Amino acid sequence: MALILNIETATTMCSVSLGKDGQLIALKELNGDYTHAENLTLFIEDVIQQAGIQLKDIDAVAVSKGPGSYTGLRIGVSTAKGLCYSLDKPLIAINTLEHLSLTLSKGEGIMQTHDAPRFHTASKLDWNSSIAFAKQNRSNPTEAEKIIWESIRASRLGAKFRRQHPIYKYIVDFVCIEKKLIVEIDGKIHEFQKEADDFRTAELNRFGFRVIRFANEEVVSALESVLSKIREELDLNTDSFPKASSNMEVLYCPMIDARRMEVYCAIYDKDNNCVMPTMAKVIDEDSFQEFLSPLERDRERCLIFFGDGAAKCKETFSSQVNAMFVDGVFPSAKQMVSLSESAYQAAKFEDVAYFEPFYLKDFVAGKKKEA
Repeated sequence: MALILNIETATTMCSVSLGKDGQLIALKELNGDYTHAENLTLFIEDVIQQAGIQLKDIDAVAVSKGPGSYTGLRIGVSTAKGLCYSLDKPLIAINTLEHLSLTLSKGEGIMQTHDAPRFHTASKLDWNSSIAFAKQNRSNPTEAEKIIWESIRASRLGAKFRRQHPIYKYIVDFVCIEKKLIVEIDGKIHEFQKEADDFRTAELNRFGFRVIRFANEEVVSALESVLSKIREELDLNTDSFPKASSNMEVLYCPMIDARRMEVYCAIYDKDNNCVMPTMAKVIDEDSFQEFLSPLERDRERCLIFFGDGAAKCKETFSSQVNAMFVDGVFPSAKQMVSLSESAYQAAKFEDVAYFEPFYLKDFVAGKKKEA
């Protein structure tokens, strides 16, 4: 059992977490335009304060080793090595794509457990902090929410809806996860918080969900019209979460943007076992065909692309029925916690003096633009 500081700086996300015995206890992160040099040490100080400990109390430092941004990786690794030197603590290195894959396979994506497929729409930390309030909301619905729920529950519109369900850090009124459709029922207070609602909607859109809103009065006085609009949204031909079944093989392909049509990528299964090793890959129409082709004996397969490099594949693989894209997924130190704990228990430590980031490719400097 250990208290481990985790550092992630491989992409635009600057993220620091603290894990204790494999459980997340503190997190500070910001997704910006490579602000690691300015924020990393401040974030470390913040998570230490959140946990109510001193820096000397940690047992190890884990760093996201790459692949990723050359500058970002150097900042993260040099900071981690400096801490290990000064505190005389071991250094742990975590493959960036491996812990990025955990974001979906064990956190926010689709996971099969004992042949019982389940949908996960929030990290463990966000879920645990939201579920009690969500259950309370289910026990105290508004009149309009009662009316809607009686009309859409038990797949009465041909699709399964959940009520008061955590998605990311929000609790939504109703959601059809398979169709990535959220239905919000607004009371009078929403007339005065349009800016906050717009921001919330944008965040949910970023995670691939469509949001439609109805006022309480619409539901009460024009229910059929409301239900008709919901049906129309359900019928739209949009990307949806695959309907996982016991004979579906779900694979995860985390991607980090490199340059031009190149990405750093790997493929993992539902248990986060590596199926395709980390590599730099130039995307073309022949890429990943061995994973996108149908399986034998009527088994289904889905390959999920995510990370900031996945956008390069969307147009190329848009006609592939087995390809799915999830937006808004970035490496986070919160997903490093379980991996760093396992590495600590196995004593998989790096040589602090000679460890270097996993660049995967040699650095190529860009030419200076002429005036």
